[in-house]
Formats: sequence, structure tokens, C-alpha cells
Amino acid sequence: MNVKKIFFGLMTTIMLLSLGSVGVGATEKKSNIKINKIDFYVENIHPSYWDADDEAKTRLHYNFFIYIENLKEVIDQISVVKVFDQHDNSWTIDPKKQLDLEKGFVGGRERWYNYSFTDESTLIAIKDLKVVVTLVDGSEVVQSFSIPEPGMLNCTKNYVYSEGYRGKISPNHVQALKLAEIKEAKLSKNILTVNFAVNDKRVSNGYLALLDKDKKYIGSSDWFVKEVSKEIMFALNKGKDLYINNKTNVLQLINTQIGFEEEKTISDARYVLIYLYDGLQFDNTKDAGSFYYISVSELKPIKF
Repeated sequence: MNVKKIFFGLMTTIMLLSLGSVGVGATEKKSNIKINKIDFYVENIHPSYWDADDEAKTRLHYNFFIYIENLKEVIDQISVVKVFDQHDNSWTIDPKKQLDLEKGFVGGRERWYNYSFTDESTLIAIKDLKVVVTLVDGSEVVQSFSIPEPGMLNCTKNYVYSEGYRGKISPNHVQALKLAEIKEAKLSKNILTVNFAVNDKRVSNGYLALLDKDKKYIGSSDWFVKEVSKEIMFALNKGKDLYINNKTNVLQLINTQIGFEEEKTISDARYVLIYLYDGLQFDNTKDAGSFYYISVSELKPIKF
């Protein structure tokens, strides 16, 4: 599924990446309701994104897109849709409100999380999930699926955890895509310089988002790595590379290199954050540009 960049509930128009997805086979009961495909991705989000207090932890979120055949024609037959993990924790999708009839899915970028399983959703299950579509007549359509691990095409682990997780880590755990560390952001002579580190070899791409004094999204850079050519944007390390081995990246942007919301300029920016994506596992495949995981860094104040 082609999606667009999303910041704080808004979408811009330059994103060409695809969500991870699984095809589906036969459903559990005979019905004219058929699940064609399940798309998904997991976000690892720093608490400053939510303007949370210092005690909050980095939290993991599910996003599900359940594609149903001929959704426009059958939507009135659907009572509720739920996604269950292997521990019977569930997330409810309202088929009357959380849907896109034109694209044919229920769900969306709703950022479901799991407080009941671990403190502040710092650990979530990715293996043996299932979708249950309950019809108005009480019958159900059920489909099982798993979310692959970051940087992989398959799922061999049961759980992913964030930087905020403080529990025991077993062989069945794998860390979610790590957050970028923004070391400094400075605006001088209309040049925005952002020094940041990425310490995760599963990272494929990313971009910088800018926020105003009210912490509202006002614009973003282009992708660090071009989709097809894999060329590095010149503003990042002078086009040399996106360093993912904890070496400091230097990003320097002027006003014309940032896609701003209407009537916004670089002088309105007060904070920055960095979005990172996995996706290397899709290189040289028909799904090149797809991803399963996103990380959203800490908001960093801009120095003047």
C-alpha cells in the first residue's frame, strides 16, 4: 500500500514507501466477507512526541490495515473488527469510523498500544496475531498473521521491545527499530544544522521533521536516501552516506530544501525530530521501498 508521510495526524505528499503486508488464505467460516490482505507497521515513539513528562517511557504502537473484498458493498454486514495477540489482548477497530472505503480497508494509522501487557507498551507481541471480523448475524471471519522482525522478511521472535523496556530479555525478544539521537540542532544565518547519530544497521531511510513553538508540524526535509537511485541527499554529510554505525551525521538545510506547510518558513521552526525506517530487507525485490518499522526520535529544541 502506498502511503504518505504523516506527522501528528497530518499527511504530506512526498512519501513513496509501502507498508509491510501479508496475503491471506481461506477464512475460518464460510461467508461473503473475505479478507484479502493485512497491512501493518510498528512505531517506536519517544514520549516527548506526546509532550509527556520525564517519567514516561518510549512506547510501541501497532498500525493495522485490514483489506476486505468489496468493502463498500459489505460494510453494513460488519459489526466490529478486532485484532488479538497471543495473550488474548485485543484492539477494536470501529468499521463505521476507522476505515477507508475508497482504498478498501478498515483500521488505519491509529497507533494502538498495550498497557495491560507491559508498563507503557514497551513490549508488544508480533507473532501469532489474528484478526476477527464479527458480522451483524454473529458469525465470524478469522485470519491469523505475524509481523516480521525489524529488518527481516519473516518472524522468528515472539516480541519486540523499545528502549523503555525494563523487563527480562529472552531469545524470543528482539529490539524494535532504534531511535535516532539528535545531539544538536542550531539555526544560524538561515542555515539549520542538525547533528544526529543512528546506531542500528537495520535502518534504511529517514527524514527530519520541523515543529513550531506549539510543537505543531510545519515541514520536513526530503528523504535522506532517494528511493530508486539510493543517492544520498547532498545536505546530509555532503552526500557521502547515511551513517548507521553511531557515527555523527551532519544535516544542513536552507529554507528551499524543506517542504513547509503554507506560509511557514525556517524562522518558524523551534523543534526538530527524526523519523527512521527499516526496509533494507526489501531491496532488490518487487516490494522495494516497503517497511515494517518506524522510530520517532526525541523532540530537540533548536538553538539560535
